[in-house]
Amino acid sequence: MAPSLSPIRSHHVAVIGAGAAGLVAARELRREGHSVVVFERQKQVGGTWIYTDHVEPDPLSVDPTRPVVHSSVYGSLRTNLPRECMGYRDFPFAIRSGVSESRDPRRFPSHGEVLAYLQDFSKEFGIEEMIRFETAVVRVSPAAKSDGDEGIGKWRIESTEKEKKTHRDEIYDAVVVCNGHYIEPRLAEIPGISSWPGKEMHSHNYRLPEPFKDQVVVLIGNSASAVDISRDIAGFAKEVHVAYRSNPADTFIKQPGYSNLWMHSMIERVHEDGSVVFQNGETILVDVIMHCTGYKYHFPFLETNGNVTVDDNRVGPLYKDVFPPALAPWLSFMGIPWKVVPFPLFELQGKWIAGVLSGRIMLPSKEDMMGEIKSFYATLEAQGIPKRYTHQMGNAQFEYNDWLASQCGCSGTEEWRKEMYLTTGVRRRAHPETYRDEWEDYHLVSQAYQDFSLCSSLWRVTLPVSGYLFLIPCDPCINKISNWVDEKVACIHNLEKNLTALVTSMEELKAKRDDLSKRVTRGEDRGQQRLAEIEVWLNRVASIEKRVSDLLSARDDELQKLCLCGFCSKSLRSSYGYGKKVFLTLKEVETLHSREFEVIVEEAQTPRMEERPLQPTIVGQETMLQKAWKHLMEDGVGMMGLYGMGGVGKTTLLTQINNKFSDVSSGFDFVIWVVVSKELHVEKIQDEIAGKVGLDGFLWEIKDKNKKGRLESRFQQHKTDAKLPSPLVPKKYVIMGVEDPMEVQCLADNEAFDLFQKKVGQRTLGSDPEIPELARIVAKKCCGLPLALDVIGETMSCKRTIQEWRHAIDVLTSYAIEFSGMEDKILPF
Repeated sequence: MAPSLSPIRSHHVAVIGAGAAGLVAARELRREGHSVVVFERQKQVGGTWIYTDHVEPDPLSVDPTRPVVHSSVYGSLRTNLPRECMGYRDFPFAIRSGVSESRDPRRFPSHGEVLAYLQDFSKEFGIEEMIRFETAVVRVSPAAKSDGDEGIGKWRIESTEKEKKTHRDEIYDAVVVCNGHYIEPRLAEIPGISSWPGKEMHSHNYRLPEPFKDQVVVLIGNSASAVDISRDIAGFAKEVHVAYRSNPADTFIKQPGYSNLWMHSMIERVHEDGSVVFQNGETILVDVIMHCTGYKYHFPFLETNGNVTVDDNRVGPLYKDVFPPALAPWLSFMGIPWKVVPFPLFELQGKWIAGVLSGRIMLPSKEDMMGEIKSFYATLEAQGIPKRYTHQMGNAQFEYNDWLASQCGCSGTEEWRKEMYLTTGVRRRAHPETYRDEWEDYHLVSQAYQDFSLCSSLWRVTLPVSGYLFLIPCDPCINKISNWVDEKVACIHNLEKNLTALVTSMEELKAKRDDLSKRVTRGEDRGQQRLAEIEVWLNRVASIEKRVSDLLSARDDELQKLCLCGFCSKSLRSSYGYGKKVFLTLKEVETLHSREFEVIVEEAQTPRMEERPLQPTIVGQETMLQKAWKHLMEDGVGMMGLYGMGGVGKTTLLTQINNKFSDVSSGFDFVIWVVVSKELHVEKIQDEIAGKVGLDGFLWEIKDKNKKGRLESRFQQHKTDAKLPSPLVPKKYVIMGVEDPMEVQCLADNEAFDLFQKKVGQRTLGSDPEIPELARIVAKKCCGLPLALDVIGETMSCKRTIQEWRHAIDVLTSYAIEFSGMEDKILPF
C-alpha cells in the first residue's frame, strides 16, 4: 500500500477550472474537510457550457499565439443525453420550482439550460465563495517540501487575476486538474492541404449556419457535433458532405430527408483547383472543410518533470484515469474519460479524490498502481486499440463508476440510468433527426423521478409529455419539504442570535490561537518543529478569520432586511444564503475551538542528504564518476571542482556524485546541496545551509556565540564527525581556491555517435539508407557535447527525409563556432 495519510486530515487544495468537474470537485473536497480554492479564467461558472458568439481569429486554432476562446458550444446545440440521466446523483437535473419561465423544459435541453443547471448547483452548495473568477493559472509546478510535511507533495501555483492585474505565487498541498479538454483541436491529416485554396476550420470555431449559405462544405468526423452541425448547415449550404474514416471506401449515401446531405468515405486528397477527392472516387469542388475531429488533452500550465505526459492523446500514466502514481495523491485529474455520462462520473471521481486526500480511503502502492496501468496498456495494445482511445469508456463506464462508488462507500450507478443511456444511444443512431423529441422510455423516467423525490433539493417532480416536463405535486416529498422549510426559516429567524454567538466564539478562537502560537514559537526557538496538524489548524483559523470578517462586514445590511419579528425577510434568497453561511461558519468556529492538543512540537528531523532528480547517465561518464568519487574520498580534500565546456554534462555528473552518498557509506553525516547563481551572495548560501540542518533564521556573525553553539549542537545531536562550516565565509568566490580541478571532457566520436543513435532511434535511422551516414555527420557537428547530442538527437528522431537531414547539417555548420567556443565552467563542491 502507499504511505498512509493521517486519518481524516485536512489539506489546502487547489481546483483548476469551475466547469462541471471543478464544481463538484470543490463541493466534495469541502465536504471532506479540506480548504479549497477554485481557479476559473472566465467570469462565471460553467466551463465549456458557456456560450459565446466569439470565435478565434485562427479558424483551425493551431496558432500558439492566438487569443483562445474557451468554449466550443454552437448556437443550436442540445444535449444528446436526457436530462434525468445527465445530472449529478444528489442534485437532479429537473425543472425546479421558482425558476424563470425562460428556462428550457425539454428532456434534451439546450446548452443554456445546462449552464443554468450548473449555476443552480453552484448556488445551492455555496461554491462560488471558493472561486477566484477571471484568474488564469499560469504555472503549476512541484514545490520543495517544508519541515513537517513528510509525504505531502507541495505544489506551487502561479496565477494572474485579469481585473486587478495581480500575480499570485502560492503553495498548496494538492492540485485537482479540471480544465476540460474541449479547447485544443485535433486535426485530420489531408494530403495536399497546404496548397488547397479553400477555407479550413475546426468545429471549435463554429457557432451559426448562416455564414455557409450557398457554399459546398465538407465535414470530417462522426462525432455528435459532426452529426448536429451537418444538419444545421444543410438548411443554408448548397451541399454538405460528411467524411469519416470508419466508413467503407465505397461509401456515397444521400441522407434520408435531405436533398443536399451526403455521407462519404474519408478524403483521399485535395488539389490546388479547390477539388476534394474521396476514397470512393467522388471529386467535388469545395469551399469549406470543417474538422469535427475532437480535441487534444492540453495542460500548458502543468510541470511534472515528465511524470505525466500526453502521447497521441493518452494522458499517462494515470491510475484509474485520475492519479499519476509518482505524484499521487497530491496531483489528480478529473474528467479525462470520454464517451461517458459526465456529471455523475465527475461526482464519483471527486468523492474518491477527497477521501484519498483526507486519509479515509487508501491507494495501492505506487508499484501496484504502475503495474495495473502497464497491464491495461498491454491489453489495449493486444486488442489493437490505438493510444488515442485509451480514455474512451462507453459501456465500461458503469463498471468504473461502481468501482469508484465501492471505494467511497456509496451506492453504484442506478439501473435506470444505465438503461436510459444505452437505449438513448440506440435511438440516436437509428433516428438522429427525432430521438431528442420522440421517445418511449416512460418507465425509466418514472423510476428516475421516484429516486429524485428523495432529494430535498426538489420541491416537486416532473411528468414528461411529448418532450416537455410539467410540474405536479409529489406527496412522498411532503416530509422532506417540511424539513427543508424549517431549515430555511431557522437560518433567517436565528440570524441575529447566531451573529452574536459568532462574534463571541471567534474572539475565543483567536485567543486560543494566539496562546498556541506563542507555545509553538518557544518550541521552535529551542530547535524543535511544529507538528503538521498544528500548522493545518492554524491555517484553518486564519482562513475562517477572514470569512468571519467578511460576514460581519455585511451584518448591518442583512439585519435591516428582516421583518415580521425576524421570521421573514424583504429578500428571502439573500437572507437565507447569508444566514446559512453564518450558521455553518459558527459551527466551524466552535469545532476549531473545541480542538485540544496535547503535543504541539517535536524534535526536528534533519535529512542526511537530499537526493536530486537525475537524468539518464551520459555515455562515457561512468569513468569520470569513479575518478571523482575516489578523489573525493581521499583525506585532505577541502574543495574540488569540475570544469568543462557548457553542455558537457557537469551538472549531471555532480548530481550523480550527490546521489551516490545515499547508496554508499562515505563517512559524511550530512551532504548539503546548495544552488549558487552567477551573482554570488554569501549570506544567501549561509541561510540555505542553516535551513538544511533545521536552523531557519540562524545568524552567522561570529560575535553571536549562542547561535554558533546552536549550530554546533545541531551536528552533535547526530554524533557527526563532519567539519563545521566556518561562521565567516569569504565575500568573494576565488576560483584559485579549488584544489585539483577535474575536467569533464567532451565525448569521443564513437561515444558521441552511440548517444546520438539512441536519441534518434532505429526507426528513423532505418527509414532511408543515406540517413545513418548523414546522422554521423550531424553527431560530429555537435562537438561531443552530450547536451547538444541529446537535444538535436531528440529533434531529428522524427525527421525521415534526406532534405531534412541535410538542412540540419547546414544549420549546425553555421552554429559550430558557438559549440566550440563555449566558456569553461567550474562547479565547486
